[in-house]
Amino acid sequence: MAKTQAYETMVILSPGLTKEEADKLVDKYAEVIKTEGGEVSKIDRMGKRKIAYEMNKQSEGTYALIVFTAPGGAIAELERQMRLADDVLKFQTLRQQPEYRPVPKKRSVPAGAAA
Repeated sequence: MAKTQAYETMVILSPGLTKEEADKLVDKYAEVIKTEGGEVSKIDRMGKRKIAYEMNKQSEGTYALIVFTAPGGAIAELERQMRLADDVLKFQTLRQQPEYRPVPKKRSVPAGAAA
């Protein structure tokens, strides 16, 4: 079995889609992840928002965040399908890093300062 990693994908969909159409498209991408051996842990549908700059002559987009664990091959298939979809303005997939906990530094006592 392939090693799985934790990922999150942010996708911006065309603002011309209805809520039902956008939900259906996001569910389709979640199904792609499951088909490729992954597991979706959270889907955050953020709705329509203004974007920072125009993309394809659009100033708004429908945002969604998909948090999941999957093998690396699932990412390739997910992104391939997003690239082919006309209703996807932009997407970004990031691998989640394990929580970083810095090791506390030991205070060093100068040699002549010992009491």
